[in-house]
Amino acid sequence: MKKEKIFWAIIIIFAVVLAFSPITILFLLSLNESPALPLKNFPTTKWYEALLQFPGAVDSIINSFIVAGVTTVVAVILGICGGYAMVRTKFFGKNLFTGLLLLPMVVPYIIMGISLLSFLLRMGMEPSLATIIIGHILLAIPYSTLVLTSRFIGFNISLEEAAMDLGAD
Repeated sequence: MKKEKIFWAIIIIFAVVLAFSPITILFLLSLNESPALPLKNFPTTKWYEALLQFPGAVDSIINSFIVAGVTTVVAVILGICGGYAMVRTKFFGKNLFTGLLLLPMVVPYIIMGISLLSFLLRMGMEPSLATIIIGHILLAIPYSTLVLTSRFIGFNISLEEAAMDLGAD
């Protein structure tokens, strides 16, 4: 049994190293003065200083945080609603609802992006931060719904019933 635990520990460590090594290498190379190996004057913030001097870089970073924040909040709220509906309610067309909700996971992103762009342009919306946020939300909803659905399945329904008995709506 001990050999099996050691084996799985080695496998897990190998998988983690394999997953995080590209990101780690990129970060370490970003602290290098020259654009390639060998490491010279390590560590340095030369590339980060150059990035911040690039016109529009700070605005792009701020826009990225805005898109991420709004997308996260809206996708979690809609994921809670969708997950709760899928687990706790019975309604006509539930399978169709589930299929349509998960559809963005199976459609290639490039097709979805082009379709969404042409739809929004026909609706009179110009490409902007709002259209980017809409696209990100559409891609995030299926994942947040699936995660929250699995959480609602594991949630004890008697706790919800007890809360309703105590006056919760």
